[in-house]
Amino acid sequence: MKRKNPRSGSPKLVEPIFDMLKLFDVLEQKTKENARMLEQKHDHFGKIIVCHLVIENLMDGVLRRHLSLTERAYASIDLGFRQKIYLLPSAADFFEMIVPGLTELNSLRNKIAHRLNYNVESTTLPHIEQYLTKSDQRDLKILTAEQKIEAFTRSCIGLLSIRSDEVESIGF
Repeated sequence: MKRKNPRSGSPKLVEPIFDMLKLFDVLEQKTKENARMLEQKHDHFGKIIVCHLVIENLMDGVLRRHLSLTERAYASIDLGFRQKIYLLPSAADFFEMIVPGLTELNSLRNKIAHRLNYNVESTTLPHIEQYLTKSDQRDLKILTAEQKIEAFTRSCIGLLSIRSDEVESIGF
């Protein structure tokens, strides 16, 4: 008795799981969207990231001195920006004044780094604005978000750049 070959007979066509034309339309749309994003200027993103890096670098110097660690020992701790903010010495009031703004800057940097098409100008910066209201004489209403962040960064540079002997003289 011969067995019947299950593959014999007319070939059965596999039904398509998806519509190829729809797939190509979606892929073309996504390609165009991403191409538009690449063509846009992102200078403000770079400026904000640089501000974040400058402040982080200065915080590293303050923390190395405060914790009495060598660069190598400090690097081995591998702290994130948020952790560094909370390790800043609280003995000096001016560090406490910038902590909410630093946290806000870090949050904005993370949004820029992880969200496509993030609109920086729609961002509200209440903590940075509150700090600038006390330290900057300019009208904040006419400043862009990027300008506010840059002004905040300049102020942080002054506060975080304090040398050891100056820090010691204020009881740090």
